[in-house]
Amino acid sequence: MISPAGYQELTSNQQIISAGESVWLEGVSMGLMLWEGEFEEDVRRLWLRWCDKEGKPIPTGAEGKEIERQRADTERQRADTERQRAEQLAQRLREMGIDPDQI
Repeated sequence: MISPAGYQELTSNQQIISAGESVWLEGVSMGLMLWEGEFEEDVRRLWLRWCDKEGKPIPTGAEGKEIERQRADTERQRADTERQRAEQLAQRLREMGIDPDQI
């Protein structure tokens, strides 16, 4: 563990020995955790990863790009759904003899 005075050995109750366990490093405001899964080179095993205070892994560059791609896809789908709803509403108004462009 990093302290203002330098490095300090972890005590036995602070060890991380299983996947999902983490230790918070106050000096750098980040944690380290053991994480099991596929990493960027598609190798599935146990990894040492940075994590946030809640013990969630901080995304790597590739993971961050994938998260952003998924977020953009979701937003695109939402916009498409809204556009379809607007088109359906406009069609209903036309069927009722109302010009939606004049409202």
